[in-house]
Amino acid sequence: MTPTRQSARFSWRSLRTQLIFWNVLALAILLAGLGLVIRYTVVATMISSVDRELDSRTRRGPRDGPGRPPPPLDGRFRRDPRFQGRRPFPLDADDRYRPRRFDRTGKLAEPFGSGSDNASLLDPRAFARALHGGQPVFATVTVNGERLRVLYRPSPSQPPFEGVVQVPYSLTEVDRAIGGLNRALLVLVPVALLCAGAGGAALTDQVL
Repeated sequence: MTPTRQSARFSWRSLRTQLIFWNVLALAILLAGLGLVIRYTVVATMISSVDRELDSRTRRGPRDGPGRPPPPLDGRFRRDPRFQGRRPFPLDADDRYRPRRFDRTGKLAEPFGSGSDNASLLDPRAFARALHGGQPVFATVTVNGERLRVLYRPSPSQPPFEGVVQVPYSLTEVDRAIGGLNRALLVLVPVALLCAGAGGAALTDQVL
């Protein structure tokens, strides 16, 4: 092949080059759209799973509030003479993710134990919407650099509502999984485009 013919073969005006370009461009658009759909679907599924967990936890209600007996001991602890009817571990006084009930003014209505629990509202707007709307409200907030998914559920379940139950869920693991998905998509797209370019060049050579 002479230099003149070779330069013409790779010229932008050549049919071969244009076919390869449009083939790669079309595939790039297709892959970008597919990647966005996959990412949206995965993220929506993970958030939906978190929301279901929060819904389940608020339906069980805050534990160990004033006037409420502690949850029953697990059978294996009741039978074990070492524990003598006592719990082998403390209740979740320091669990920042456990459900907590706030009264209508936004003050903690059920402090744990002696009242050392200093939890506060994470999203006052969502709290107000749940209280006045009478429906559970989900919100995503950032506290000290940590993203949290929070559910506010009016309490009791039927009006008149005395307050709202707040339960947060850390999104650290979810964000880590989403970051891994983003990196995987960014790695796969260039590889797919290179394969498309090589395949387009081979097909164009056969056609021409």
